Amino acid sequence: MMWFKKVYRSIVAHWWKLAIIENSIKGVIEHEDLRFINVKYPFHNRWYADPFILDYDDQEIILLVEDYSDTDKKGKISKLTIIRETMKLKDVKIILELDTHLSFPVIVRKGEKVFFYPENSEANSLDLYEYDLKTDQCVKVRQLSNESMADAIISYFNSEKFLFSTKGNGNVLDVYKFDMQKKSFNYYTNVTFKERIARNAGDFFECNGSIYRSAQECNQMYGHAISLQKIDYKDGAFQMNEVRRILPPKGAFGIHTLNTYKGLTVVDLKVFRHPWIASPLFKLRNLFKRR
Repeated sequence: MMWFKKVYRSIVAHWWKLAIIENSIKGVIEHEDLRFINVKYPFHNRWYADPFILDYDDQEIILLVEDYSDTDKKGKISKLTIIRETMKLKDVKIILELDTHLSFPVIVRKGEKVFFYPENSEANSLDLYEYDLKTDQCVKVRQLSNESMADAIISYFNSEKFLFSTKGNGNVLDVYKFDMQKKSFNYYTNVTFKERIARNAGDFFECNGSIYRSAQECNQMYGHAISLQKIDYKDGAFQMNEVRRILPPKGAFGIHTLNTYKGLTVVDLKVFRHPWIASPLFKLRNLFKRR
């Protein structure tokens, strides 16, 4: 039986494929039919996920991503350069690698300086790094938290600084408030959902004067869909109401990150490595599970 499970898992193995959404973020929120353009790259033992947009122009798109290879089986943070006309991968540079798994490199801009804080929950640490755009070098600035934070997002509401994170893929989003005197994030409250849609799926963003967040919908499985939620903060309490559920397009069976910057929106799609045989096997397995 063990050999059968091993063969089955290798057949239905997945990876993540990056894609650009052609619609405006306003169109995404307003339920337009979405148009996905896949990024093309030649690797068969390496994939990229958790894309954040560093910059782009008419020629190139530059992303920070989780870079995972079958060889070392852990995530690193890499900078990808994509040719916009062909959507082919032009260059890959690993900018941060540790002994532990890294992912979800949230970008922070302060004037001309660029920082990012990647998930490093395996080490029970959330650290801020300064990133030199000219040399592709990273320097650790400070520790933001010594707790295990899954896909943390830091954002301001009413000039107050908050950190939003989860302990897994459930229905509780923990909220931490920054204490200026102690210079640390302390537990403040939580937002509890009726579904498993608590985990962040990208940075918060503004559209038409409102703040939104993309969240992972993990009801069926990890990274099944994205829940776009409008955030309201009033009288010390947060409310997050879904405005759209984004399902994966044809050819994918999951979508778990959405980020937008200066009019460009990027996602990652969960796809089978061997789709022709994996897809029917996966459907057959789910049919028996439902019975």
